Amino acid sequence: MPTDFDINTLLDKYGESGRKQYEELKNLILCNETRQGKFIVFPSEAGFGKSILTNYIIAEYIKNQGERRFLIVKKFKEDVNYCVKYINEECGSETAVGITSDNWAEYQDNLSDISEYQVVVITHKRYNNLSSDDHLRNFFEDNRHTLIIDEQVQTPICSFSTEIYNYALKLLPHQLHKSFIDICEGLFNEITIQSAKPSINNSIIKCNPTIKNVNIIRQFESELGANWESIEPQKRNQLKDIINSIKTLYSSDCLYNNGTISCLDNKVTLWGLHNNIILDANGEIDKRYECSPIINIYSQPKLIDHSRDIIYHINFNTSKTSIRNSANYHEEICKEIMNRKREGDKTLIVVHKEFEDELISSLKKVGFTNISINNEYNQEEIAVAHFGNIIGQNIWRDFNQVWVVANPLYPMETYVLNWAFFSNQQITNDNIEMYRSRGKYAFRDETFEKIKFGCIVSEIYQAIKRINRDGRHRAEIFVVNSDPEVIEELRNQLKGIKFGGSIELNISTRDNAKKGKKSKGEQLADLLRKLEPGTYTKSDICQMKGWKDNGNFSKLLKNKEIISMINAEMIKVHHKTIEKVF
Repeated sequence: MPTDFDINTLLDKYGESGRKQYEELKNLILCNETRQGKFIVFPSEAGFGKSILTNYIIAEYIKNQGERRFLIVKKFKEDVNYCVKYINEECGSETAVGITSDNWAEYQDNLSDISEYQVVVITHKRYNNLSSDDHLRNFFEDNRHTLIIDEQVQTPICSFSTEIYNYALKLLPHQLHKSFIDICEGLFNEITIQSAKPSINNSIIKCNPTIKNVNIIRQFESELGANWESIEPQKRNQLKDIINSIKTLYSSDCLYNNGTISCLDNKVTLWGLHNNIILDANGEIDKRYECSPIINIYSQPKLIDHSRDIIYHINFNTSKTSIRNSANYHEEICKEIMNRKREGDKTLIVVHKEFEDELISSLKKVGFTNISINNEYNQEEIAVAHFGNIIGQNIWRDFNQVWVVANPLYPMETYVLNWAFFSNQQITNDNIEMYRSRGKYAFRDETFEKIKFGCIVSEIYQAIKRINRDGRHRAEIFVVNSDPEVIEELRNQLKGIKFGGSIELNISTRDNAKKGKKSKGEQLADLLRKLEPGTYTKSDICQMKGWKDNGNFSKLLKNKEIISMINAEMIKVHHKTIEKVF
């Protein structure tokens, strides 16, 4: 919280309506009772200062001898430390404590010490972990009354794919690779079975991967424990998460989609105290909340005046596939960014993580030299950040331009799993059917489609609200998206904003995308996935595909999907044969 923070200055900015929202938030925190197991979402818009005001409300309450005890959940470790520092400095005593990975060892053997603090602050990840450990959670709940969760807690989804498998192999010591392959065999078998089904691409299918012998996992965990000290500390938590996901996938109803198997982590639930509040600017945009029988949304009017701001629409399909199939998307968007940037402008660009490097390279080609990346901001005038790493970040608060150059579309099964988590209902084969709509996949189930739309708008809205947090500038907002309904909903969320019209880009398409047919390498990968285990000559495979010769086989084997299959040991390439392992 700024050292010169003044409650009256903040509230005067928004007039009587702002003071009313502040009093309602204060009442929810200090007087309300949702009852255990029930939650209220307070959806005051991004930039109003919900987090700042919450810190202030609690500190003032404690200074006035209030006895309620609080558990606060923050997205980032830095936010935990900031909250604790402010409350303690305001109260003049160590009344608040933050439990993070940095100091957990201090409290792990002295858990009763946690109960001594009136305010305990933890991260989202610890909140999720505590839901599956009743004994440990008791020390955080002990005699506590009000839970405040800042931003929506991430739905606990476990996933497995060839990419995740390959990443895990990089983390593991070489001597554990064979055992890891063994515990993944059942998952790869399920991927092979599902991918071989006709018309499987971009379909969601319920499935239940199985492992031949659960003792294989116990044996692997024993070997992992014996090698634990040889693994770099920063890799250990990632390995734990991957192994826990694998175990959960073998014991759960799962969904298969496009090479990935996913399920909910059924050990994680929303848990609360006597009074439970979620602070989320997306509360009325994000339709996942509406699915929950235990969550109520405390609607709030829009306060922030965007009448000086302008939003522009760039009509282009920014799905990952569409961007990959374009020959010059990043070059063209960077030219447009350069054309629109005036001296003194500070510009944030939000992109998919996997396209960050390509975007930065294109920015440099058009003349930008001093570029910050994600959290490494040091007063540069142009910054690049990716979806998944922007919510709650305020380091670009004084920027006046934002470009959202990618569509934050999650994997389709994610929307279904989110619905199951919030609604506490079972997924059926009937409600996961999809169809093609305007060149994209859509759910036939209206609820899933609303969730998908709400998630897209929520992510873009959060990207937009990273800039001009205090409203001092005239902000320019550029959104690249092919859905006019997304732009319309964004305009609805930004009170008074002006529409600057549409901008056209000169995007060309890669040859393969123009032809609308798969390359030979992609065709070979499809065939290899469908083959039964066994050994096949390269001539046999060419005959299956109707190819005249196998002279360019070595070139085809460089296809990235085939390389992934080789790395996963699903296939082995010999001099004249290919062995399909599973």
